[in-house]
Amino acid sequence: MTDQQNAPLQALERATGRPALVLRHVSLAYDASAAIPILKDINLSVAAGEFLSIVGPSGCGKTSLLRMIAGHVAPSAGDIEFEGRKVIKPARNRAIVFQDYNRALLPWRTVSGNVELAFEGLAITKADRREKAHALLATMGLAHAAQQYPGALSGGMQQRVQIARCLAQEPKMLLMDEPFGALDAMTRQGLQDEVSRLASEKKLTVIFITHDLEEAIYLGDRVASMTARPGEIADLVNIDLARPRNQLGTREDPRFLAYRHRLFNQLERPV
Repeated sequence: MTDQQNAPLQALERATGRPALVLRHVSLAYDASAAIPILKDINLSVAAGEFLSIVGPSGCGKTSLLRMIAGHVAPSAGDIEFEGRKVIKPARNRAIVFQDYNRALLPWRTVSGNVELAFEGLAITKADRREKAHALLATMGLAHAAQQYPGALSGGMQQRVQIARCLAQEPKMLLMDEPFGALDAMTRQGLQDEVSRLASEKKLTVIFITHDLEEAIYLGDRVASMTARPGEIADLVNIDLARPRNQLGTREDPRFLAYRHRLFNQLERPV
């Protein structure tokens, strides 16, 4: 990472304190004998409250990187720290939103019941669980669907339920693995704005994986671009676009197009 690439993050860290997330020389190989590892020497620092988008070619290790940050997979080398503590297992302060909302939700439980799942095992009464779940559903515009089952909802609504369940954990970091990839364009744009608003209001640190360069730029404070396997961070682009952003105005900004060209050229660069 060059000094120029890191300058915006350094300014953000001066304002917010130490980084929320730090990855030091992180590599991953599921098979120690593999000639080519999945990820190689990832060094990354993410400030508290930052929205970091990650793009890269298929198979470069984006999802594996997210799973390591979540604590579901241990790195083969290097260290990952969140809020000064080494990540060794999943924790409630890091919630993950999957692309496949059909499998993420329990079809035999109502929408409210799916959100309440995040409270089970805690010292919270059933009435309090229901009240908290309904408040979150209202935040996501789903209060009317509380007693419906996931199968009766559209894809966009199901993804809203999954996000509500993640927010029920009261996380400090939201990890999102191509969460809108299977949705139509209009639903996708609506959820982009919803997630951006929630991240700002709740002061969440967000790591957002996507194949869509425009989505990465629209949402991110920075965009990390990865190489083909073995995945390495090839570029970190600071997105200097005002917030709140607008689906028309922001995308028509000449800087938006310039960011897209830079990222596209990097991804098209031969290995």
